[in-house]
Amino acid sequence: MGSVLSIDVGTTNIKAALVDDSGQISGDVKSLNMKIEGDASGRAEHDPGALKAALLEVCALAIGDRGSEVDGFALTSYMFGLL
Repeated sequence: MGSVLSIDVGTTNIKAALVDDSGQISGDVKSLNMKIEGDASGRAEHDPGALKAALLEVCALAIGDRGSEVDGFALTSYMFGLL
């Protein structure tokens, strides 16, 4: 079995790492900060386009040249916030 790309989409950071079949992180955990947009009314949200771009970027950074090793992915996100 190869690796699983583990992705965590949080409100302030998106992180990704490859996890091998023994449960160990292989390589470095990659992380990107996310900007939360809001106003005086209390609105707080991410720009969907920026969220998608950051998600794709952090995954590419975590995978690097090991794409053929990835057999699946696991995704966590905040509440129901991922589009």
